[in-house]
Parts: sequence; C-alpha cells; structure tokens
Amino acid sequence: MPNAAENSHLRARAVARPLIAVALAAGFILVARQIEPSGSLASEGASLSDPVPQSLLPSTPQKTFGSGRPTLGTLTGGDYTIEINPGPDGPLYSVYDKDGTLLADQLPAEDLYRAVPDLDVTTMFSGGPLMMVELPEP
Repeated sequence: MPNAAENSHLRARAVARPLIAVALAAGFILVARQIEPSGSLASEGASLSDPVPQSLLPSTPQKTFGSGRPTLGTLTGGDYTIEINPGPDGPLYSVYDKDGTLLADQLPAEDLYRAVPDLDVTTMFSGGPLMMVELPEP
C-alpha cells in the first residue's frame, strides 16, 4: 500500500500533466494568433499578356504534339504520346512518336493497337485531365 508521501507525489503528477498540456496549448494559440499570412489575388502582379522571362523558358525547344483540336487529355510514355479527342461516337485517339511524328490519326480504341502494335498504354501516364464528356448535338 502506498504511503502518504507517494500519494501526494502521484496527486501532484496527476494535476501537473493536464496543467502542462493546457499551458502548451495556450502558448501555441498565442503564437498562432500573431501570424497573419498576407493574401494575394491571382490577378495581382504579372498579367497573362506579359512576356515570360527568358530565364524561365526551357533551354531546348519543347516538342509539340497535337493537332490543335479540342482534347480530352493526353497519355505520355517513353516512345509514344496519345492525344484523346472527342468524336461523334466516342473518343478518338491520335498517336505520335517521341519526335512528334503523327503515326495514327483520329482512330477509335478498337483500331488503335492494329495501327501501332507495340503500343502499351499501361506504361503511360496522364499529361492532363482525362474525362468523358457529352458532345452537344450539332
């Protein structure tokens, strides 16, 4: 059975722990209230029409893929880039090699592997949002 000295020591520890926790929480709140991050709007600063500084441009020209048509997204791999475009009966796929040469243009999914047999879409990653959309009736 604990003696009186041990009981008072245990009671003191039982009271001290919550007091320490409250003191730490209060200190955190006081410090956090002093921090006021400054906000800014996306429209502040540089305009979209301002030229991009040369230091931010890539040193080698970027390969461009695509036809300029509206796109649902792209899949990019080591050897191929697939551009996915909306079509009247579902998505259509255009395949470009790593140099940007068009290999297949506006094919439905079932014809894609026949046109480019060594294409493996499981090793490709999305170069943008991929989604299905309903096309408006013409």
